[in-house]
Amino acid sequence: MTVEAVKWYRMAAERGHAQAQLKLGWMFTVGLGVPEDPIEAIRWYRRASEQDSPEASQMVDYLYKSQLGDDAEAVKWYRKAAEQGSV
Repeated sequence: MTVEAVKWYRMAAERGHAQAQLKLGWMFTVGLGVPEDPIEAIRWYRRASEQDSPEASQMVDYLYKSQLGDDAEAVKWYRKAAEQGSV
C-alpha cells in the first residue's frame, strides 16, 4: 500500500466515510501501509460501527478477544454486531 493510498483512506475516514474507516481499521489490524496497531484499528472500526457497520463491530469483537484478551468487551461487540444484522 502506498503512502498516498493511506493518506486518501485517512482523509476519507476522518470525514466520516464508513467504508474508509473500515479499510483504515483493517490497515492497522494487519499493518498494511501503517504499523500494526490494534488500539488504532479499534478506534476506526468503532467509528464505522457507529454508522451501523456490522463488519466493523465484528472486527472490534475479534481484536478485543484475540489481541487484547478482553472477553467481556469482545462479547459486548459481538452482541452489537448481532443487533446490526450480522452473525
